[in-house]
This record gives sequence, C-alpha cells and structure tokens, in this order.
Amino acid sequence: MHRKTLSSGRQVELPIDANILSTTNTQSYINYVNADFVSISGYSEGELIGQLHNIVRHSVGRSW
Repeated sequence: MHRKTLSSGRQVELPIDANILSTTNTQSYINYVNADFVSISGYSEGELIGQLHNIVRHSVGRSW
C-alpha cells in the first residue's frame, strides 16, 4: 500500500496493484474511468464523466 494525498486534502491508501485508468477527448473532458480510478478519486463515475480531467489534479502538480 502507498499513501497519497489528493487535491481535496483527503488521504487514500493505494493498493500496490491499483490500475488507475481514465480517457479524455481532445479537449480534456473525461469520457471513461475504470473502477480503481473512481475508488481512488473519491468521486462517482457520474461525477467524473464529462468533467475536465483537472478535477483530479494534484494540488502540487503543474498547471498546463
């Protein structure tokens, strides 16, 4: 397990075998997320689909 702090401030335990997958369209809107992505993100699939991918951006990450 690895510990990760999300941009929301929530900490999650990441299973060593977690397979985090999402896809977006060319404008960076999410059009697919797998179960691990949903579980780790803290959002439901319905809350993620159609949103800009930066909804899950790490707060320390680079802003493109």
